[in-house]
Parts: sequence; C-alpha cells; structure tokens
Amino acid sequence: MRKYTVLLPETPDEDPLRGLYAGFSYMWPEESAPEPRWSLDTDELVKRSGRSRRWLFAHCDELPFVRRMSRKVLRGDAQLLERWITRR
Repeated sequence: MRKYTVLLPETPDEDPLRGLYAGFSYMWPEESAPEPRWSLDTDELVKRSGRSRRWLFAHCDELPFVRRMSRKVLRGDAQLLERWITRR
C-alpha cells in the first residue's frame, strides 16, 4: 500500500482545495507519474495487442482491458493490456 503526503497551505489565505483542482501530479515525481487509465486509443490498442481493429471491436466485451466509448471508438488500459499479453 502506498503512502502519500498531503501538502497543506502555509497561510490561512490560501485555498486549501487549490491542490485538488490542479490535479494530483505533485504526489509523484514527474518521471514516475502513473499513466491515466483508459488512455490508449484504438490505434494504440491495435499496435500493442497485435490484433486487428475488426477483431478488437468484435471481442471488446470479452476483453478486460477494453471499453467501448462509442460505435467507432475504443479505449484501453495499458496495465490491464500488459497483464493480458503476459497471460496469453
């Protein structure tokens, strides 16, 4: 389990929620920031999975790393895709 440090404002004038709206990138060093989930587009899924575009659309309901966003758009999770590739 990871532990995170929350940065509190130094003066009472600062908005305590300012950091929440700016994002949470301050919790990780720049080089180790995690990739956002569902960030892979359809073309990237085709490249990384080694499957055709048509195959991915036909089997997207069976694949744990793919979500159908619309009739023509798929999104994928890089971590789940890598796990799927190693288990094949």
